Order: sequence, then C-alpha cells, then structure tokens
Amino acid sequence: MNSLNIDFKKKSAKGRLSIKLFKNDSFWIGYIPSLNISSYAETYEEAHEFLLSVYLKEYLQNAFNSPSQAIEELKSLGWERNSIFKKKFTVESYVDKDGFLKEFDLPIGTEVTDSEIFVG
Repeated sequence: MNSLNIDFKKKSAKGRLSIKLFKNDSFWIGYIPSLNISSYAETYEEAHEFLLSVYLKEYLQNAFNSPSQAIEELKSLGWERNSIFKKKFTVESYVDKDGFLKEFDLPIGTEVTDSEIFVG
C-alpha cells in the first residue's frame, strides 16, 4: 500500500511509494504509478535519482503550494484521505504487468523492476 503523510503547513511529507523502473529503447524510465510521475535517463541510476530528487520533489513542492488542488488531484488518482488523521493519505495501487506494458507501449517481455521508496 502506498501512503503519504502530508503536512501542508510545515511543507513536509513522509511515506512509502511503489516505483517501477524499466528500459525502453535506449532510455531507462522511472515511474510512480500511484502519482502518475515518470522520469527518464540514460542509466538506471539516473532515472531513479531524477524520479526522486527532481520529479517527486517538484510534485510535492507544487502540492505544498496549492493544498486544495493537491488534495483533489490525489483523490482523482484514487488516494483516500483518512477521516481522523487528515494528513494521512493512502492508495491501494495495483498495476497489472500487461496493462502497464500497454500503457507505455512496451514490448511483451520487457523487464520491469518493482521497488519501494520511503519519502521524508
């Protein structure tokens, strides 16, 4: 399960997210399905680093700057806000491999690395 604790006032976030990394032609793609964020680079390490230190960081910065818009976007992506702990958001994200490959127009048999990252 993906989860984020977002404190909009303190502009901080902590949580756990699933990521996928795969090679498409000569580029490596990093993807966070639950936030629909992706990056690409020439190496696995760069794609992973750009995904976290550039794209996820920018995504969260935009969320901190516009909380109501961020909450609506999270809801549109299937995230649920905890009714008691208002800073906590969760999403049960399942991506089937065939659907995932079709979404990115990848050939059958493309190797996809699944992992988790911890935010904060």
